[in-house]
Amino acid sequence: MTSPAPPRRRWFRFSLRDLFWLVLVCAVLLGWWVDRKVLGRYFRDRVEAERQFIKEGFQRDFDSKRDLYEMQIKSWENKAELLSRESQKIAEELDQLRSSQSEPKRGSN
Repeated sequence: MTSPAPPRRRWFRFSLRDLFWLVLVCAVLLGWWVDRKVLGRYFRDRVEAERQFIKEGFQRDFDSKRDLYEMQIKSWENKAELLSRESQKIAEELDQLRSSQSEPKRGSN
């Protein structure tokens, strides 16, 4: 008597659902790894910027902010001056229109 041949086994037998779980786990791990790299770079750059700030001195930052605020105020003052000029021109034009309309027309009885 001959014995039947043993059935051939497939080594890796996965369903589509198992494949989706594997992709999900890999995506979560990859996202976590990338997030850690980005955060590490952010904190490294921030520490370097603070070191540079301390090296150059604190006064420079306050001076630059004050200069920025002064420039902004000057810009607002210039805009306000332009607006006041424009409003004066418009007021003069309105006065001229009102005076020309209030004058009686000549030649009509």
